[in-house]
Amino acid sequence: MNNHPTTVLTPPALLHPDARVEIGGTGDDTAWTAVCRYGDLTPGRGVTALVAGRQIAVFRDENGTLYALDNRDPVSGAYVISRGITGSLGGVPVVTSPMYKETYDLRTGVRVGEEGGEDGGATADGLRTWPVRAIHPVPGPETPSAPGSPSVMTALAALSGPRALETR
Repeated sequence: MNNHPTTVLTPPALLHPDARVEIGGTGDDTAWTAVCRYGDLTPGRGVTALVAGRQIAVFRDENGTLYALDNRDPVSGAYVISRGITGSLGGVPVVTSPMYKETYDLRTGVRVGEEGGEDGGATADGLRTWPVRAIHPVPGPETPSAPGSPSVMTALAALSGPRALETR
């Protein structure tokens, strides 16, 4: 597991729906890949992005904070984390896998056990986390933001090739 802090360059409450959500660290450490618009993410629900051949679950919580974790459930081996149930456990943002109901910290990817304790019952296994950020769109003819206009992702897709985005 790699622990990457969530990178949001603007307070979530101020992010424009056309802000570009990017995942980092999939190639060299400086590479960022655009995966969707901030407004495409429904608070409390996940999506799967295919980045550099890897399935990554991307979440936006109710406060607008972004998280990115491997989509592969380490217990079942199924690619289902993006379909998990989000919430909080003792103030910690978590996602629960739909397969065997294992719960993972959205910030660190660490599996949270059912037993209490000082560490909240955290276990050694978990999900790899990915750096994620939201970048405001630059106003201009290629990034319209008027309602009903094509999204920033339309322009990005034309420039960078196909990207897979699964929504629930």
